[in-house]
Amino acid sequence: MNVGAAAAVALLVAVPVVATASVYQRLARLPDELEPPASPVVAHATRVMSDRRRSIAVDVSFEPAVVIRAPDHEGGIVQAVLVKSGDPLNDGDPVLRVDGVTLYVLRSPEPITRTLSLRSVGADVIELETSLAASGWFEGVPDDRFDEATESALEHLQAVSGYARPDGVFRPADAVWVPIDAAQAVSTVAVAAGQRLPAAGEPIARLRQAPTTVTTDPPFETDEVMVVSSLAGGPIVPKPDGSLPDSAVREIVGAIQAGRIEPDRPPTTTSDGDVVEFAFTASARLAEPIETIVVPIGSVISDRSGTACLFVVSSTGAWTPFRTTVTDSDLNSVTIVPGPPDDTGLLTNPLDVLKDPRC
Repeated sequence: MNVGAAAAVALLVAVPVVATASVYQRLARLPDELEPPASPVVAHATRVMSDRRRSIAVDVSFEPAVVIRAPDHEGGIVQAVLVKSGDPLNDGDPVLRVDGVTLYVLRSPEPITRTLSLRSVGADVIELETSLAASGWFEGVPDDRFDEATESALEHLQAVSGYARPDGVFRPADAVWVPIDAAQAVSTVAVAAGQRLPAAGEPIARLRQAPTTVTTDPPFETDEVMVVSSLAGGPIVPKPDGSLPDSAVREIVGAIQAGRIEPDRPPTTTSDGDVVEFAFTASARLAEPIETIVVPIGSVISDRSGTACLFVVSSTGAWTPFRTTVTDSDLNSVTIVPGPPDDTGLLTNPLDVLKDPRC
């Protein structure tokens, strides 16, 4: 075969090969080019009133109950118990009458353990005079010197307490000591009329536990109120810093102690049965319901810049991005602020319809 014939044969072979390769390349692109574009699915936003109610965890921590103990009084029969559950224990309040003498409350940081009389000096004199002033018996300015004014105040207190011969001398055995920072209300009384006065240091009463902290998780947001279904007082309005008012704390604690609030888990208690931690679930909601805009979940996208938007149809028929902020969502819908006008159609499947959606 000559050179010309060989070239002709080579050409006849090459052309089909090139044509076949071109066909294969074309077929490789056909699926993308021939797939029909997704059809726009159009919807409208729904406007609903919402209070944005949500659950919050509430944790109440308590100090262990304070036990009030008998003073080192010389025996005797308890003629009358002068306090009951719920009563306060303020400075000078009567607690027990023993053999005709009334034992009174003395509140101070630490118990006064020595006898004090005219010309006694010390920090315990300040505590005594402070207690006498709080109960209205001492009119001077408390200092560390036991003077005639202190003696006179004690004589008057002893006179109304049933002392046969008031002498103005303070004796620790005549006072029932209560820590100054302890809760004021009595929880239970451990003695009864007709019994012998318990020995020194034995319990005669317990005070109600005071809460040390009340925390909520997550914290309250602006314009939210707290709702506890078992409280009769209605929604609780938190203080500006998000904490609960003292009146609300007292109401919650009262409901806990009365068994009207169901705990989320068994309360933590001490060996004496005092509850030291109590957790329950409440609700937080807006004080006033607001109008919210709800759209199908697929209609809101976030572009590469992190901006959220949806696409609304413009007057020309084109899809125009509408920037918004997502405030809530579930499996089927998204709550946004702001929303498009009521009569504006929005695209519910922008990722299927638009090639490169940007907000």
